[in-house]
Amino acid sequence: MRPTRRTIRSAAAAIAAAMAILYLLIGLGVLDVGGTSADRQFLIVFGLLAGGAFLLGALLLVHFDRRWLWIAGVLFQVFVY
Repeated sequence: MRPTRRTIRSAAAAIAAAMAILYLLIGLGVLDVGGTSADRQFLIVFGLLAGGAFLLGALLLVHFDRRWLWIAGVLFQVFVY
């Protein structure tokens, strides 16, 4: 059976939400990814910003079926990785 656009969007939104949770946990200091104390401030800011961006991406994928949004999401994920 061939997956529908809605199924693909839902799966992508679920993955983006999972990434958002991981980054937010890093930003909140719940998950420790190592580094020096100077790195911690960066990790807090980066984790919260990246988590918020992934959360926004997940919400946009759930609510809108736009191809440009998919492309923007892929480019963002490549940038983060």
